[in-house]
Amino acid sequence: MNKAPNAHTVVASQEVSRDTVSSLFSKWDANPDAKVGADYSGMSEEQLDAIYEEYSNLQRRIIAAEPTTAVQVAQQIIAATDDGASEIPDELFDRLRQMAWRDFA
Repeated sequence: MNKAPNAHTVVASQEVSRDTVSSLFSKWDANPDAKVGADYSGMSEEQLDAIYEEYSNLQRRIIAAEPTTAVQVAQQIIAATDDGASEIPDELFDRLRQMAWRDFA
């Protein structure tokens, strides 16, 4: 018996499909952890943990996403390297290497 997807499943699928590298990058960039010198004064440990969790979750999703433009590749690099403060993750570098040599194979 084949069941039709419920409304919750359809909405969840639509939300996932709308998450492009650029939309995720916009959310990542709005997170205080993406800003040098962000003011965390007065925040509880729970709030700080939530900010970091959102930041790192968005970062993972950006790295895993499939870019469709050069701008999105640049956004992936910026997010993946904490705006140049960290090294590029091997996973992303390997994918960039594959993209660079795709037309030469």
